[in-house]
Amino acid sequence: MPKIPPVFLNWIVAIVVAVAVGHGLLVCLDCAGIGDWDAFNAWGLVARRSVVTFHELPLWNPYDCGGASIPGNFQTRVYAPSFALVLLFGQIVGNRLWVLICLALGFEGMRRLVATYAIGRWGAWFAAISFVANGSIMMRIAVGHLGDVPLLLLPWLIMWVRRCWEDRWSTLVPACCLSAICF
Repeated sequence: MPKIPPVFLNWIVAIVVAVAVGHGLLVCLDCAGIGDWDAFNAWGLVARRSVVTFHELPLWNPYDCGGASIPGNFQTRVYAPSFALVLLFGQIVGNRLWVLICLALGFEGMRRLVATYAIGRWGAWFAAISFVANGSIMMRIAVGHLGDVPLLLLPWLIMWVRRCWEDRWSTLVPACCLSAICF
């Protein structure tokens, strides 16, 4: 039997943990959710319909408060990479996949960040699980605060900033790109 490289094994564990922690997102794929999930789904629906049906950039949401600018509301995520998931899978499934991807990236990012402090493999895995399954993150996901989900990407930002301090020019562009995505 071929041996699985550790890099792939770590990502497999990250995906399994993300699905285990976010399993509630996969229970009913037709359900809109509670709290602010409906707002994010509505913004995704309007933007997706603008692109798919009318073949134009989503600039205006006529259904939000009598009409609202889409680029003016940063929570719409229309001009973020996560909007590709909404275009491909629809607003409900696309938003849920974005959360699961952020959970997996958050797990692996925290595991790698903590591993640099030499606390051991199990300590790094425990810290990573604690990071993605903590009550603050889970509460925000449960009530649909999807604008806070990219906070799971902060370990990657911290690692890149640390690398920039060591070699100032090699990772400046990726760190700026990730900062722009997070904030």
